Amino acid sequence: RLAKFVLIGAFLILFTGGFCNALVSYFNDYKMPVNVEGFEKQIANSPRHTSFSSNTRFPLLADNICLTLPNGRLYIMSIGDVLIFVGTGVLFITVFTTYFRVRSLYLRALLTKSDK
Repeated sequence: RLAKFVLIGAFLILFTGGFCNALVSYFNDYKMPVNVEGFEKQIANSPRHTSFSSNTRFPLLADNICLTLPNGRLYIMSIGDVLIFVGTGVLFITVFTTYFRVRSLYLRALLTKSDK
């Protein structure tokens, strides 16, 4: 029963993250604003991204978070991306733990049945 509520919560988190990304893109001419300096060259050629400016609507939802990966590459993400990652993680953890719990209960039932 708990897994059902966790799955619903995971899907709500995923939906909220996607909605945040869609909202900021919709109000900025269907492009995601990027608020990290040094990426102007890459953004200029991108059909899906635009540079952050004073005209940017919903700046809190734009790509503001800069994360350096272990290999030295930079990853830029928004709050919506974080919500999507968290929702996906919760979803996978819930599905796998539920699967292994059901599997162990099934195997336990088989073993006790064969003992009789």
